[in-house]
Amino acid sequence: YCYVKSVGMGEDQPSLWQALKFGKHWWNMIRYPYMGGGPTPRGFYKFQCDTSYQDAAQTKPTPNKYCFDLNDEYFRPPARIEFYFAATDANGNPIYWTPFTGHTLIQAVAEADPDEMQCLPTGSSEILHVNYSPDRLGYKYFHSTLSFLSTTADRFDKRWDPMGKGGNGIGNKAGIDQLLRYSIIGHDAANLRAGAISDLDLISYNNRLNSNKNGGIVFFGINIAEDIVIVGAWLMYAYIAYSILTSNHHGGGSGGAIDLNPFIRQKEGGFLDLFWLPFPYDSALEHPFPSYQQTVLDTFVAFAGCPEIKGFDVLQPLGNARCEYYYAPDTNNCAVIAQETLNPFGKKARVVLAGFGFEDIRDDRPTFPIDRVVFLRRILEFFGSTTADPIGIHEDPAFSNTLEQNYPNPFNPETTIRYSTREIGHISLKIYNAAGQLVRTLLNKEIAPSEVEPVVWDGTDDGGEQVASGVYFYRLVTKSFSETKKLVIVK
Repeated sequence: YCYVKSVGMGEDQPSLWQALKFGKHWWNMIRYPYMGGGPTPRGFYKFQCDTSYQDAAQTKPTPNKYCFDLNDEYFRPPARIEFYFAATDANGNPIYWTPFTGHTLIQAVAEADPDEMQCLPTGSSEILHVNYSPDRLGYKYFHSTLSFLSTTADRFDKRWDPMGKGGNGIGNKAGIDQLLRYSIIGHDAANLRAGAISDLDLISYNNRLNSNKNGGIVFFGINIAEDIVIVGAWLMYAYIAYSILTSNHHGGGSGGAIDLNPFIRQKEGGFLDLFWLPFPYDSALEHPFPSYQQTVLDTFVAFAGCPEIKGFDVLQPLGNARCEYYYAPDTNNCAVIAQETLNPFGKKARVVLAGFGFEDIRDDRPTFPIDRVVFLRRILEFFGSTTADPIGIHEDPAFSNTLEQNYPNPFNPETTIRYSTREIGHISLKIYNAAGQLVRTLLNKEIAPSEVEPVVWDGTDDGGEQVASGVYFYRLVTKSFSETKKLVIVK
């Protein structure tokens, strides 16, 4: 079975039922029948899956595999579909599954962390984050970093293929007109070995970029540089020219061995050297260029992983490309390169290429802001984006720890709880009765400030049963903040 919920549908958009029944997939209502019973307490509808087939004629069923389909032509931004899967054994006992919870016997756990499909662009950001990480670490690192800069990004999660085949490039999944709604694309291939690039990714986007301000693409990934060479060798020189000294830094670069977890330094004179230098000069610290009396160049560590060791790309810029960061101590072993090129519209199309994944960045010393924030902000400002100072530099942060009074209160049948958090970390929001017994867990997961959304409680417990009228308490707990407030149900 597939449990489905639509979120953010406008009044002029079709219902979930229309998306099932009409259009080119008019037979969907037959293939995937609604199982009845109305929505779950959290708004999900139950549909039966159909056999998955290996051919378009549906003559070769795939053993033990099932499918569910919606006509995506009936959804427009900012609509989002949330879903999870379920099955029952011979005795009728259910089990539930999402990519983030794995198998669970508790339906509420699956509903609290479902899979989702988002119609893009949402219109809320100029940045598109293309995430190839097989788990959610890639996007959590990227989006939590953006939250320090008081900004957000739309997210495109590629279903990860460990073989790296089958058209993994974003250009095979989205039209160029859709991509051009964004002025900046953050393309993180993470550990994907091959197939994360198509010609459309690099050339078509930069050729047609004609926004009011400049823009560009930043590429992260342990094999992305080699992937570009394989897929678009003849055309990559138009916007990012380089050669690969080695695709595994363990073997060393132009000047000998490179550390397993290499120390990365910014190189003086690069494009990114011209943008935001946050640290005041401190003679007590060792800096690569002490002549900088007001600011210093950036440094961080690239973590090669454990227990599986990654191999980072060692690059050499060609033509108009510049070395921005290098694997210390040899400045010829480039870790990050950048290039600025005028496209046919006379706009500066900019490309940054890193030989490692964004999630591999680690701090080299305890300081604020963290190194991911410094690095990403330099790139965004190179692309022409104006970012706020990181949270914590000024006294009035964009995010704070708060728990508001629910509204309405008293309530029946549901109430909304608003909260905020200043930092990424684990958050729990739970309902207790007057005896102090846990009634309902509304939140229990890692979350970033930019991901905070109001929470609606429908007056049910974790088993989906309606609770009795009376006084209840809701408690928010983060790693640096906790608060409890009272609410009342009246029936």
